[in-house]
Amino acid sequence: MISLFIIVLLAPVENQNRVLDESEKKKYGFKTKFVAVTLSFIYVVLYIVNKQRIAIPIGVASGVVVISLITGYIKGVRQKK
Repeated sequence: MISLFIIVLLAPVENQNRVLDESEKKKYGFKTKFVAVTLSFIYVVLYIVNKQRIAIPIGVASGVVVISLITGYIKGVRQKK
C-alpha cells in the first residue's frame, strides 16, 4: 500500500531529456495510476487466497518501481537547481 501511495503521488516523473507538457502528464499519470491500482488489487487478492508465490513478485516489482520513481524525482529536482 505504501508503494501504491508513492506511485500515485510521484508518477509521472520527467527529466531534462523528456519534458512532459500538461496533457502528457495527465495521460501518462492516469495510465500509471490505473496500472498501479490494478496490480495492487491483484496483489491483495492473490495474498488473501494464499497465492504468495505469485503475489510476492508483484510486490517486489512495485518496490522497484517506487525506487526508480524516487531516484528519478530526486534527479529531476537536482537538475532544476
